[in-house]
Amino acid sequence: MLGERVVGGKKCSEVLGLLSRYLDGDLDADEHRWVVTHVEGCAACASFGSRFAEAIARLREEAAREGLPEGVGARLKARLRSAQSG
Repeated sequence: MLGERVVGGKKCSEVLGLLSRYLDGDLDADEHRWVVTHVEGCAACASFGSRFAEAIARLREEAAREGLPEGVGARLKARLRSAQSG
């Protein structure tokens, strides 16, 4: 990653890789602390993280308006994680 920094002991790429799980509340205490500490000290990640969070919120709102069945998000997340590890 161009311009990657280490803040709070973590590289930008490591923290950005945790953003989806952070927004979903799926991080353990250490991972959560790494993300918060890094973002508080890295303007680039704070800016990207804010825009990413807004995009995710808009997607969730759209899904709710469309009336997607309960649990679709959880099943989709599981399938994506399975595809990434496979």
